[in-house]
Amino acid sequence: EQVTPGGDLLDYWDWTQIYSDRADQIMAVGVKNLRYVPYAWVAGATTFSALTGAPGARCVAAFDNYLVLGNLDSDRPQRVQWSDRGSASSWTGGLSGFEDLLQAKGEIRRIVPLENRCIVFFDDETWYGTSGEFPSVLRFTPLDTTVGCPYPRTVVGTPQGVLFLGRDLQVYLLPKEGGQAQPVGQRLHRAIRDTLVQPARAFAVWDSAANYYQLYYSSGGSQQLPQRGAFLDLASGVWAPQSFATNSIELTHGFAAQTGASRASTWDDFAETWDNIGTLTWDDINDPGVGRHAVFLGSSRGTMYSMSSAATTDAGTVVHSFWQTGLLEPGDPGAQKTITEVRVDYDADSASSLTIRTSPDQSATFATGARVALPVASGASQVIAYPYQPARYPAVR
Repeated sequence: EQVTPGGDLLDYWDWTQIYSDRADQIMAVGVKNLRYVPYAWVAGATTFSALTGAPGARCVAAFDNYLVLGNLDSDRPQRVQWSDRGSASSWTGGLSGFEDLLQAKGEIRRIVPLENRCIVFFDDETWYGTSGEFPSVLRFTPLDTTVGCPYPRTVVGTPQGVLFLGRDLQVYLLPKEGGQAQPVGQRLHRAIRDTLVQPARAFAVWDSAANYYQLYYSSGGSQQLPQRGAFLDLASGVWAPQSFATNSIELTHGFAAQTGASRASTWDDFAETWDNIGTLTWDDINDPGVGRHAVFLGSSRGTMYSMSSAATTDAGTVVHSFWQTGLLEPGDPGAQKTITEVRVDYDADSASSLTIRTSPDQSATFATGARVALPVASGASQVIAYPYQPARYPAVR
């Protein structure tokens, strides 16, 4: 049966790649007639096949040469079922089997491999599975009965482990070395908790080139699709909030890819086809001189966006980048202060400029400001601006 999968704009799909003795296959769990069906796709094909022999499920993962399904569509939300080892189309013989994890709370939302185990995310718990001796084959054990992930699209594997958004809207890291999930989103937890709506539509992307976990979420809007972000630099542990200059960007999902030099904005304009990518070798892909690595974001309007640190616009709208102090109130908070001098220490690989603005009314408005040049500086350098701003609670941007 050759089919073209369908589904609604907000349907969640899961997928994995697994070896087949006939051809490498992409196994995807998608929606067909309101049921979740495991499809198979072979590289170069233009259609999907629903004749996989697999039961309906909502989660799919490849682990230790088993194809593992979770949250079976036949009203078994806590069942894990796996194929015969090395045969993704055999579900009744050999080492195939299943286990109902009835002790767990909630439904299975995602299954991901992590080193020598696979992690099973429930709504409110985290379990893990390991290879066992026959006849147990795969054995599943609770890892953390207090932290789960009801938002499967926020689960992303990284070199440090698996990052995900918990029910409390805290970002957690499940370390690669083992152990329970650790909170890593404390610095932005309150901001995300107070602004995020429709958390089930949030998604995350791992940018391996920049070492960033990129979380995209909605704070409202017409379709309540993601239009804000929060980036975590795993090397430093620093979070950076991300907003877009235009409110019309409503995102559905994203991915990181190595492509050619195309700057396509729609699917029709996208110059890279699977056939073209297939002509590259692994050496070509690893060569930074071939193509470019980028994060691509898809929107509900059928437009693809690419994230670039060199960009100065968001879909044509100018992006303003600024840092701002809190309200300055040393000494007597009732006394009026006057800002007459601002010193900026900096280093810069290339020449730039900076506008320093002050506010007389607790950041409600800012003066036109003074523009200062920032010459190239390999070490610490300093520039000075001389604004004049009397105020009881001044602020600097």
